[in-house]
Amino acid sequence: MDNDSVRVKLKDIKKNPFRNFDIYPIREDKVLQLMESIRATTFWGGLVGREKEGKVEIAYGHHRLDALKKMFDEDAEIDIVIRDFSDPDMMKLMSRENAEEWACPIAAIDDAVKAVRDYLMANRDSLRQLLSSTPNEDKRLRIGARVIAKFMGKKEGTVRLSLERLNLIERGALDREALYLMPSASAAYRFAKAVRDYDLKKENQKLVAEKIVADQRFGERSIYETVMEFFPRERIKEITDDRASYYDVQLRKAIGQITKLRKILAVFLAPRPKSFFAPGVATTEDITLETLVSYNRAIDALRDSIVRAGESLDKTKWADN
Repeated sequence: MDNDSVRVKLKDIKKNPFRNFDIYPIREDKVLQLMESIRATTFWGGLVGREKEGKVEIAYGHHRLDALKKMFDEDAEIDIVIRDFSDPDMMKLMSRENAEEWACPIAAIDDAVKAVRDYLMANRDSLRQLLSSTPNEDKRLRIGARVIAKFMGKKEGTVRLSLERLNLIERGALDREALYLMPSASAAYRFAKAVRDYDLKKENQKLVAEKIVADQRFGERSIYETVMEFFPRERIKEITDDRASYYDVQLRKAIGQITKLRKILAVFLAPRPKSFFAPGVATTEDITLETLVSYNRAIDALRDSIVRAGESLDKTKWADN
């Protein structure tokens, strides 16, 4: 198969099989803008794809394809560059285009991360091939952020946050539509935290998200205050001042981290056999690194909660004076 473009009828063009339109749906505003651009310039090239069962699957450009289908008859033909793309190629191209266009909404990131995660889970050979080029200590890792990030060529932190969002959505704890109203990964992170901290009911999450977007207030305290408007007062009887709700949450989180630290230390300090004749029981050496990482993360979270609460209290004190 060569790399030259071929004429393909619109009705014979299929979408990337790894694109999940429930997670990252077609945006009508983008389609309308592309239609205006096509009318003005008569240019709609740049699509690439692969042949599959007598059809052509495009790697990316789904908004462009929708715009063309709205403008022309299904028998109209367009040029598409055909290449011998593998499944991993199709996922990587989809991810790369999403990252480069339209400021990459978080739904597009999650769509690509989920596609790669599911693919690697179903294709262990690809996973083994991927891990063969990594340091030995990585080869024992599950299909998590580090492995997926390497496959996609993305930052591990970006993938980790995406996996956390997907996990909350798949567990039914977070409303997908509400989350994807957030304009950035940082705003989505704060929104998800507030939902979790307050155990906000799913049926209220979109209402909260819509108000946050309408007010254009995406800071942590602003999001918490908006969530509080939908939070049953009887569940926080000890709070007498609405302003105190934010501080209360931060200090409660600090207490939770202290409890977590105590549990980590208890596990670490518990006597452990140093013998291979005790199957299923981790030795002190086995848990040292994992415990150290967990301990440091808990310390960081504890410090962050206390600092945020203190800073907010200081600001309030100066404002009141």
